[in-house]
Amino acid sequence: MTGLALLTFLAHGETPASEEFGETVEKAISYLLDHQKEDGRFYPGKAPPPAVSNRGYGGGGRDYYGGPYIQAVVTYALAEAYGMTRVPRLRTAMEKGIQVVLDHQQDGGGYDYYYRKSYRADVSATGWQLQAMKAAYIAGARNEGLKEAMEKGIGFVKKVQDPESGVFSYRLLRGTEVKPLKSERLTGVAVLCLQLLGYGRDQAVKAGLASLKGTTCDWKDPPPWPMYGWYYITQAKFHAGGQTWKGWNAQFAKAYLSHQNKDGSWTSPTGKADNFEVSKGLVYSTTFAALTLMVYYHHLPTYQHTAVENEAEEFEEDDDVEVIVI
Repeated sequence: MTGLALLTFLAHGETPASEEFGETVEKAISYLLDHQKEDGRFYPGKAPPPAVSNRGYGGGGRDYYGGPYIQAVVTYALAEAYGMTRVPRLRTAMEKGIQVVLDHQQDGGGYDYYYRKSYRADVSATGWQLQAMKAAYIAGARNEGLKEAMEKGIGFVKKVQDPESGVFSYRLLRGTEVKPLKSERLTGVAVLCLQLLGYGRDQAVKAGLASLKGTTCDWKDPPPWPMYGWYYITQAKFHAGGQTWKGWNAQFAKAYLSHQNKDGSWTSPTGKADNFEVSKGLVYSTTFAALTLMVYYHHLPTYQHTAVENEAEEFEEDDDVEVIVI
């Protein structure tokens, strides 16, 4: 939650030097740095289980279950913070954090819960790893194999697309078997990742965006995980621009503004489908709502329209801010 909140402030252009929110940003950064383990991990729990149970989720402790999400979100936030401030201690944390992400990538390019290298990989978990990689890459991370890992990730994402409908499925089993759970939410995740990593004009993106043409932002009848899905769909449509963005922009902003709580927070909408987001709390739903609306600001370096091939060359080590402690 701190990682998501930090991303939200950074997306608004806030840094530790900001007059109004500088102290908040600084506290969030310090908290995350204080909770990074020596090996680069930010998540708690035991190491991934050496074997996979029949259910595919056994072992390792429940606290490790969300490890890939926590690791990627926090590393992503610190990479963006480093890219915007050039504070040296953030580079170290970013590179250690992204190394954990690289070390746990499967041969097929995807990621599983618990960071297991098993027969299962899913688009949702992989999406956050790719966003963290992109943020670290353009911030100038020196980790060996970072660019290659991004390309492997894109290869995985493309494998789970239905060629007929353009919709992306949730996960891949045994490297070839696509789990037939297709959704707008996952299509948004996949399309955004392809766009961020330089494949914005790829046929897979065009087909994915076409499948999202009839998507609505309906607070009264939302899909499962609406705040999560609408965040990705908004970003994907924004990057596409044109009529794709114009049609979505006309409805989503109005819906978000009319459903903000009096205290400034947002509560995830509930509908006929089970909505697990409500149990995540107001920080979760508010950060995703704010990040979705922050598309108008676009301050995060990750979302700039720049070519992946040359981004890591933008910063030299000498660009880091010199910090003198008295």
